[in-house]
Amino acid sequence: MDSAVRQFVRQRAEDCCEYCRLPQEAVDATFHVEHIIALQHDGTGDPSNLALACDRCNLYKGPNLTGIDSETGAIVLLFHPRQEGWRDHFAFRGPTRANRWSGDLQSHVGACGFCGQVETSQSKFSARL
Repeated sequence: MDSAVRQFVRQRAEDCCEYCRLPQEAVDATFHVEHIIALQHDGTGDPSNLALACDRCNLYKGPNLTGIDSETGAIVLLFHPRQEGWRDHFAFRGPTRANRWSGDLQSHVGACGFCGQVETSQSKFSARL
């Protein structure tokens, strides 16, 4: 992937993780430009299939497309930043965030590609939502 594509993805994301909305400036580790649908699942390198992700969200999501809802046992699709609105899937509640489709934040951390990482002030973080 060339540097122009990486820069485009970073600018589109406003230097925030597209899964948890953590700003790049809040952590030392450089965010990853990752494939929303992994290449092994026939995803492409097209910018529409790329997202900026913090290291934790990228590791939780991995190449997965689905997760298991711990409350229902149902297989659910992971959050897709090009097809779903962040506010439709997550809610900001002070220093934690939660799924709108489930009240159980901890059990859905991996299933949503949602890391639960907050290392910045509420005002700096909420300005990016």
